[in-house]
Formats: sequence, C-alpha cells, structure tokens
Amino acid sequence: MIFTRRLFGNNSISKWFAAGVSGYLLTGAAVSLQQTPAKQLNFWTRGVEQKLPALQATRKISSETDCSNLNLRLYQYQNCPFCCKVRSYLDYYGYSYELVEVNPITRKEIKFSEYKKVPILVCGKDDPVQINDSSVIISFLQSYMLNPDADLHTILSAYPSSLIKGDDKKMQLVSPNKYFLMIPDKQKHVNEEILDEERKWRSWVDDCFVHVISPNIYRTMKESLKAFQWFSEVSDWRNTFHTWERLTAVYLGATVMFFVGKQLRKRHKLKSDVRESLYDCCNEWLKAIGPDRKFMGGDRPNLADLAMYGAMVSFEGCHAFKEMMENTKIKDCFIIIVYFLRMRNLVNTLLLLSSIIFAVLYNKYLLWKDSLPVTVDEYYSLDDQSTDDEAIYTFEVKVPDSVLNDLQVRLNNTKFFQTLENSSFFYGSNANFLHSFRDYWMNSYNWRETEAMLNNFKHFRTQIEGLNVHYIHAKPAEDSKYDTVYPLLLVHGWPGSISEFLKIIPILIDPMKHSIGYGKKYAFEVIAPSIPGFAWSDAPKRKGFGPAAAARVFLKLLDRLNKRRFYCQGGDWGSIIASIIAQVYPERVIGLHLNTAFVPGIAHPMILLKQLLGIYFPEFVIDPADQYRVYPLMEKLFYSIEESGYFHLQSTKPDTVGFALQDSPMGLASYILEKFSAWTDTSYQHLDDGGLRKYFTLDELLTNIMIYWTSDCIVSSMRFYKEFYQQLGRTRYFNSPVLVSTGVAAFPNDLLTSPQAFVTYKYVHLVQYSRMPRGGHFAALEEPLLLADDIYKFSALIN
Repeated sequence: MIFTRRLFGNNSISKWFAAGVSGYLLTGAAVSLQQTPAKQLNFWTRGVEQKLPALQATRKISSETDCSNLNLRLYQYQNCPFCCKVRSYLDYYGYSYELVEVNPITRKEIKFSEYKKVPILVCGKDDPVQINDSSVIISFLQSYMLNPDADLHTILSAYPSSLIKGDDKKMQLVSPNKYFLMIPDKQKHVNEEILDEERKWRSWVDDCFVHVISPNIYRTMKESLKAFQWFSEVSDWRNTFHTWERLTAVYLGATVMFFVGKQLRKRHKLKSDVRESLYDCCNEWLKAIGPDRKFMGGDRPNLADLAMYGAMVSFEGCHAFKEMMENTKIKDCFIIIVYFLRMRNLVNTLLLLSSIIFAVLYNKYLLWKDSLPVTVDEYYSLDDQSTDDEAIYTFEVKVPDSVLNDLQVRLNNTKFFQTLENSSFFYGSNANFLHSFRDYWMNSYNWRETEAMLNNFKHFRTQIEGLNVHYIHAKPAEDSKYDTVYPLLLVHGWPGSISEFLKIIPILIDPMKHSIGYGKKYAFEVIAPSIPGFAWSDAPKRKGFGPAAAARVFLKLLDRLNKRRFYCQGGDWGSIIASIIAQVYPERVIGLHLNTAFVPGIAHPMILLKQLLGIYFPEFVIDPADQYRVYPLMEKLFYSIEESGYFHLQSTKPDTVGFALQDSPMGLASYILEKFSAWTDTSYQHLDDGGLRKYFTLDELLTNIMIYWTSDCIVSSMRFYKEFYQQLGRTRYFNSPVLVSTGVAAFPNDLLTSPQAFVTYKYVHLVQYSRMPRGGHFAALEEPLLLADDIYKFSALIN
C-alpha cells in the first residue's frame, strides 16, 4: 500500500481509490503475487453460513460425474493463476460448482470473509466450510475424493495453519500440510516417491513458475495494456463494472503493473530478459517429466500437472503465452490436458443429442398407446375345484412349539463368518452385529408376547382365486362417533409385511387420539392384507401371480367386504399394486396415497429427456428441493446398480437363494436386516449396526423376520419379483397414466421416490406432493405419525 499512497496522496477519496486499484492490481486479474494474509487466520473456517451473502452465481458448471454432493462455490478472479489452478482441478475431476466473480475494486462478494485473498472455496450445505489458499483447496478436495466416507471436518483438520516470519520479515500464515494428501489405508501401497515428486512440483509451480508470469505479461507497456484488455474481455468487466471503473482498471492498471513487473523481476532475481526466465522454467518442467512420460503423473495428469496447466491458462491470451508456446515444447503438455477437458464436454453433448433422438423415436414407435389389458380371473391352487369358498373366517396367529424349538436349535448351530476390519455394513450385514442379534433373538426376544400383541388386532382369511388371503381389519371404536368412516386399503411391500403397519393402524382408525386429522369429521377403517405368498396368505401354486393379480385379488377382497369405494395406500410393492387398482378400476378409488412413487425415465420419454437436460439446466426441469433425487445422474445410476443386486437375483432365480434363506434363520435375518439398513438411510452403512437401532427396536425387526420364518414365505415372497419381471414386457401398467387423485409422501431417504416433476407424468391428477422432513423406505414403521398425518391431509383435499 506504500506504493499507491505515494502515487495518489492521502485525502480520503485518494485513499479509497488507491486501495481499490492496489487491491485490484495486486490480487485481481493482474495475477495474485502472494496468498498470505496480513493477520492470523485459519486456512479453513466453519460456521460461515450466517455470513454468506445471497449472491447470484456468475456461472454454474455442472458435471454428471460429480458424486461428492459438496455444493461447491468458488470466489475468484478469472485470470488469477491460483484461481485457475483450482478451476483446472475442478474441471478435470468433474466437480460441479458455482463461480462468483469478485469485483476487485469493492470486493463486496467476499465481505463475509476475514481472509481477503482469492481463491476462496465454500463447500457444504448444512454446515458450510470456507477454505482458503489454492493448494489447500486442491489437497482437501483430493483427500475427500480418496476418503469419500470420511467426515468433512476430519479431513479439514489435517490442514492446520501457523504464523511464521517470511522473507520480507512479515508474519505469514502457512500450512505445512498444504501439499499432502490423506491416503486411506487401502491405498497405502502407493509409491511414496511418486507422492514426493508430486508435492515437490506442486510447490515449484507456486514458488517458481507463478513468479515469472507477472514480469512477462507486463514486460512492456504495450504488452501490459494488451494483457489488461484481454482480462477485461474474458472476465466480462463490461458487465461487472461501470464504464469509468473498467477504463480506469485497464489503463491505470496496465501502467501500474508495468512498473510492478519490474520490481518483481528484481525481487525474484529473474534474468534481464524475463522471457528467458519463463523459458527456463518451462524447460525445467519438461526435463523433470523426461522423454518417457506424457505428464509428471505418467500417462495421466497428476496434481502437479493440473497446477501447471492452471497457471498457464491464467495468461493464455497474452503475448507472453504465445511466445512461450513457440519457443518451448511445453505446448504438448498443455494441449493434451485441453483435450481431456474438452472430450468431457463433447461426450455430454453427444449424450444429450442422443437422448433427444431416442425420446422422439420412443414416443412415436415404442410407447404403448392402447388401453390397459383386461384382467382375467385365475386359480392359483392345485385343487381340482375352481370355485372359491367365499366365507370369511377369523384367524389367530399361533405358531406350534415344535417350530420354535427347531428355531432355537438352528440359531444355536449358526455358523458365523469373520467380518472384515472396519467394514461396518459396506459388505452387507456385519457379522459382529449378527452375533449380538442372534444372542438377543435366542435369549431375550419373546415370540409368545409378540403373538399376543399381533392377536390384539382382528385377523381374517378368505379364499380368493384358490388362495386363502389373510388380512387385518381394524375399525374405529363403536363409541368414537366419527361422522364418516372411509375404507382404506393398506398394502405392504418386500421385505416387509403387515408388521410394518402395527404402529400406524391405531393412528389411522383414531386420529383424534393422536392429535391429527380433522376432529370427528371422519376416520379410516383399515383393511391390510398380506400379499399372497407373504405371511399368512397362501403362496400361489401356479405361475403368473404378480402385481396385477394381487390388485385383482384385493379388489375381490374389498367386494367381499362390501366396500364399493375406498382409499388405497402403499409403499414398495404396495404402491405398484395400489396404482394398478387405480388404473384399472378408477371408479372404485376415492384417492390414491403413496409413500413410494417410482416413475423411471424408460417408461416416459419426457422424463428421460428431462433427466438429461437437467445435467445442464437442473433448475429448468426439476424443483431445487428434488434435484438430489436425480443428480448427479451417474452417481444415482451406480448406486441403483449397487443396491439392485437382490432385484436381479429375485427376478431371475428366486428359488436358488430362497432355499438357503428358508433353511437358515440367521441367513434370513442377515438378508432382511441389510435391506432395512440400506433402505432406511444409505449413510448407515458406515455404522457397525447399520443404524438399525436408530428407527427400529430389535423386537420390531425380529417380529418381521419371525413372520417370514414361521410362515415359510421367503421363497414365495421372492417369486413375486420373478412374476413381475416376466410380465413387465407384456403389460401396460408400468407406463400408463393413473387418473385417480393422488398424493405422495416423499420421504428424503427413500431410494425409489421420483421428483414431483417426474411423478406428474404418470399420476396426472397429483394433488399433493409432500416433501417429508425425515424418514426412509419403511415409512409406516419408521415414522407412523408423519405418514398418517400426510394421509389425512391428502384425504382432506379429496373430501
């Protein structure tokens, strides 16, 4: 500031003008000379969310390969070499991020920060963190990439800072670890010499190469002016500054930096012809790479290569850059990295064009346009008779002692395996947890008490299409005096059962007692059947019993109960079955409520098109609150593949794995528990118990498992997938519209629910789409009060 004070004087206006110009010239597009602050600050700061200004991003860069969900925002100067380093890293590794171009005169965009240099990176959504210094930013992001399961703040704590006295005898903030990465144990085999070389040359870029840039681009007055004119163009100063600010910055800035460049040449002991120092740096870099490598990182750029590339990009439009390319062989390294980055954009563009063509062809030639097929009565028993006994019989849950005794023997003889160190639920159910779960099952769980609790509900069975169909029928108490009672068909999924509804049924039939609903105006009577092949409903003995058959059977059940008009509610398989009832028999359904509303892109071409357009313009196709359900698209795709292994198995060879589960109670428990963990919250795989105790008690989990074990239904329940898969190609249910008034409770951790913008293509009369505050796939068991309240809110809109 001494230099500018002498130039402009000491009056207040001159001070303001001098401060602005000097801040602009010395830290802005005129190339940052150093990144050390003047007082003690951390390289990272927590709790900045209260200070962050509500600024419109200058640009948004979207990348489909970004799986980080870090919500990155970079405060920068377009031509600062340190900012260019960070952008090069972000672009190469496919991060999505927002850019905020800082006004180098007012710096109002970074007033929230005590640290007044750029780049500044703010990452995180709920607890955002500010990270300063380009090398710390890059090391942090790379460490996070290497340790995706680590806590954000744990990684940040690896980059402490301290004050030391610099060469200019001023106190400077430095991070001794700024070039180091947190290497996970599974990658400890990485050659330390390679890492040392990378750290050395990353430091060299900051301490050597960057220092030759300013003296070269401001070598002559003409070059300095041309540089600032280029800065103005690429940084869009015309739209950022007032005209007088822009012209002052260009002409006065060029003049001042011409003289500053001379000082920098002396400070860094460069040659009198600074071009020679620039060429020497390039040659030193190329010599270190050698003739046998494309990059410092070998066949692919490493962090040092990206740092060098970023620094070069910062003066790409200057005369010095042109001469550097002409007089050295650095051009080859530069062009190859450019190729890597541009190929990413080309692939995304080709993908988008292909999707548009596919959507048009799909809509014209492949989309089903005829009516839904007529359902045909079947008979799924092997008995000779083809007529049903239409009587309704009471049913009591009662498991023979011999079954329970056999269970104890099998549990006692369980053959456990050795779990991997620190594996939690990453590989599936954790053997250590299963061991404690087995002990609780054998020694603490009381099935007879569970039986008594189950039998507090009224159970019935009746024969439909040769199958004895089990259901719970619960009504408001006779003295409750609700004005109207509406029938509600409540349908479960897999690997659940009617045990999912044991907590929500009492709420639904008596909402006033639980402080929900609308007083005495109305309540529900609940009919909760077990899907045939589940629990105490008979398993089909013939092929072909899928969701459409279940919908037909349940409609007959309601006919038998004299329920002409009713509500439907379901999740998982229940949502598909309830949707088919609404599709085929819309006149019978008052309203359809779902807590799983899965509408895939392959079923509706406009959804597929929106999915791909959202890669570039998500705010144009999906509500911001729903974007996490679809994007990053590749991350969601890979996750669906990871979590759908069971689906492929059960849709093709259910009897193979089913036999093993039918024979081993702990095998059955392991299979089901892993689904309850992953589908409740994917982050629970980090926990040793899979987070199973967070929403459920061990008794609740065991009740569901015991229903599968004591009714011998695991194989028949898994066959339901096979029947669905076989029928999918010759039915229209999946991609035909639902015309009934529909409500959706979209729980944030449910892995299947689609965004509202997609749901409306199938459920065309969507009257309610509730973004629930918490909860996952097993909503009725996890959050019964939340789900019941949403059902009542939906029914109020219909009524």
